[in-house]
Amino acid sequence: MRWRTVGLLSACCALGVAVVKLDRGTPAAERPLLSFSRGDVAEVMAVEAETSVVVRTAGRWQLVRPVVDAADGGSVESLLEQLGEVRAERSFPAGGSRKQFGLAPPALTVVARSASSELALLTLGGRNPAGDHRYAQTADSAVICLVPDGVFFRLSSAVGGLRSRRVLEPDAGTVDTLRCTIGDSAVVLARTAEGWRIDEPRPARADEALVRSLLRRLGEPVVRGYVPQEACEPAATWILRGAGYADTLRVCLPRPESLIVRSSARSWTLAVDTSLTPLLLAGWDSWRDRSVLPFPPFEIQAIRMTGPAGDALALTRTEQGSWLVGADPADGSAVMRLIRGFEAARVESFLNGAGDGMWPPELVIAFTRADGETAIINVGPRRKAARLVRANHLGGCAVARGIEPDSLSRDPRCWRSRMVIEMDTELVDSIDLRIGEVAASARRSLDGWKTSEQWTTEASPESLLSMIRDARIARFTEDIGAVEGPEEMAALRLALGDRVVELSLVRAGGDSTLVRVNAGPPLGLAGSIVPRLRRWLRTAEG
Repeated sequence: MRWRTVGLLSACCALGVAVVKLDRGTPAAERPLLSFSRGDVAEVMAVEAETSVVVRTAGRWQLVRPVVDAADGGSVESLLEQLGEVRAERSFPAGGSRKQFGLAPPALTVVARSASSELALLTLGGRNPAGDHRYAQTADSAVICLVPDGVFFRLSSAVGGLRSRRVLEPDAGTVDTLRCTIGDSAVVLARTAEGWRIDEPRPARADEALVRSLLRRLGEPVVRGYVPQEACEPAATWILRGAGYADTLRVCLPRPESLIVRSSARSWTLAVDTSLTPLLLAGWDSWRDRSVLPFPPFEIQAIRMTGPAGDALALTRTEQGSWLVGADPADGSAVMRLIRGFEAARVESFLNGAGDGMWPPELVIAFTRADGETAIINVGPRRKAARLVRANHLGGCAVARGIEPDSLSRDPRCWRSRMVIEMDTELVDSIDLRIGEVAASARRSLDGWKTSEQWTTEASPESLLSMIRDARIARFTEDIGAVEGPEEMAALRLALGDRVVELSLVRAGGDSTLVRVNAGPPLGLAGSIVPRLRRWLRTAEG
């Protein structure tokens, strides 16, 4: 009895040594197990639960087993990439039965072939005793290798995705035309150099984000299942055309769990994610761009507003980026509020021919780009918190929100800049100030400001420049009546490089000041500035 126990223990030890030896083996080379060029592969066969075969045809992958259907090119390329990166960590002589390594039958076999020969073969078997590696073998190897267990899961995942789960196989960027027919109405969307637009039933700008969303979603793995071709009455028919691509999608009424789509490019009916239902069954209005302003604000170079009586206001952008109202400096912030307001305005609803009798418009506003293209927007009466608008890029009349009435004034005074001088105080090189017979000056140098004897030490040149920069126009020339004798006069000269600005200031009775900029027409300032200028002089005479 004792000898039997000893014999049994000896056998177990021998088996344990054999298992340890098989589990460890000898270190393998660092190079990949398989060496091949992915560009030479014309066919890939993968055998797991079933046999899958994909072939390359005209640069695209096609599934031919277990069914004939489109292949997911990304999954095929991922499978080949993973196959070419497999590295063995240990190796053993391939003696004995392959069954003990789980290689007969194998867990997974992947074969890559060219048009004329086999390029690569990898067979994966069972796990090693430690459970962290798998046994593997290649066609031209006399050894069995240990590879990380993750290799199996990565290859198996790629094999499971060989059948395409996308409605659009090519890059969605190749689709240039879409035609959607729902009942008796049709919408045609066409790609142009400036984006998508609607050609039918009426020319209009298309909702760029919505069209791109449709193409992006069709190119994502949205297919939930496959069923044989079955008859169904299509609720919508989509015809997609592009460079080297054509497909027709017949969209049936959605089921609770999926949307049924029949593709002319596929031999199977697709059960698609129901999240595509609002896109594939959308009517004309859904595809129309709801932006009232079709241009980005930075592209606008000129604005013209015209009222019912023909009264017009013109705003133009200078080469320096500032704005003019007529020939006068405009309030740039007010102009940008106008542009931003139209940019933010959105169409609430399209009237599709209705509402045309509500014209003439209260205002016609034209936005012009540098290339001369102009968007003309007719602004009609208010409807509660919205306004009627009509424009060619909108395809007709619509109700829009966000157009504020205070931005539609055609009074030039509402748009003129109220700054006396638009300047950067850091660019001022010299200041000459005179009140009555007393004058003082300041010159900028590398060491700071150098002032004349009459310049007081109690107030700096910077503070004077800040006061002038912050001064605002309260009355324009046409609002100024007769001036009853000036009480006090002052002159200020500023040099900004090659630019010279001369101000003539008059205290014109009460708490007001008139100013002429470079001998221009008088402007009324808020507050009496002339007496305040005396604080920069040591003495001053009225």
